[in-house]
Amino acid sequence: MHAPVTPDTAGMIGKVQLDAMKDGVVYVNTARAALHDTDALVAALQSGKVGAAGLDHFEGEHLRRSIRWRAWTTSCSPPTSAVPPTTPRPTTAA
Repeated sequence: MHAPVTPDTAGMIGKVQLDAMKDGVVYVNTARAALHDTDALVAALQSGKVGAAGLDHFEGEHLRRSIRWRAWTTSCSPPTSAVPPTTPRPTTAA
């Protein structure tokens, strides 16, 4: 998704919208974190409803150390995607 943050779009993706998506959906937000409910997104990732998330921005523009999904982030800098720990990771051939 990509949209400006306005009074009409802030929080437009929450539990109801995530629940309406297909199981295992990959949620990609290339705009601002204010467009989605972070707690609802984390819960959907934990439950497997959302298979992975690609995020260009986080609340406050940086991924806080205390945020629950920090352990899920990829090793890119800055981290921009989250995959629950139960998702198989690709392996590289030696």
